[in-house]
Amino acid sequence: MERTIAVIQARMGSIRLPGKVDLKIDHSTTIERQLVVLRTRCTLVDGVVLAIPGNEENQILFDKFNGSNLCKLFPDSGDPNDVLKRIMSAGKFFKATNIVRVCADSPFIQPWAIDYAIAKHKEAKADYTFTYGMPAGMNAEVCSLTALEKIYPKTTPEEKEHVTLYFEHYPWGFKIQDLDLRNMSLDTPEDYKFLQEIAKYGLD
Repeated sequence: MERTIAVIQARMGSIRLPGKVDLKIDHSTTIERQLVVLRTRCTLVDGVVLAIPGNEENQILFDKFNGSNLCKLFPDSGDPNDVLKRIMSAGKFFKATNIVRVCADSPFIQPWAIDYAIAKHKEAKADYTFTYGMPAGMNAEVCSLTALEKIYPKTTPEEKEHVTLYFEHYPWGFKIQDLDLRNMSLDTPEDYKFLQEIAKYGLD
């Protein structure tokens, strides 16, 4: 049975803003906001995993979310910079077919964009699907686990850190979908058809 999980990649280390994933915006941290959105507003997400490096620096995240009813924890003892392996391993452990990649420093992820990307990904039986055109931190990415396992042995350290960069560098041989969300205005019959499709995933 096809199973889609959202994997939030999180760690406390950051050069420009250490501990940024645990900073509050209004009354909730970025991760807390994401967990609520993914669990309560994304209808096509079958499970949520918080994937963190399993070292002392990130113990605060483990302690905070251990036992949470909003997510499963996946502490990874490998290289903290090998985010691709962390996400891939989490997906394999939780028996995912498809993985929604969520960066923990994006507090305003859009549930409708995530569901739209998942639906189109499944419909096309794609290897990698992504939306573009919205502000940074609001677009969505979906990868098949088999595609991640296929690219991993070929990836550079930079591609391991940025997870989907390999698809950008070497798109041939993969079924990749790019979903354009730049125009959300209603002006033409084509716009009307597109917005009707988008509205199925909830725009509130």
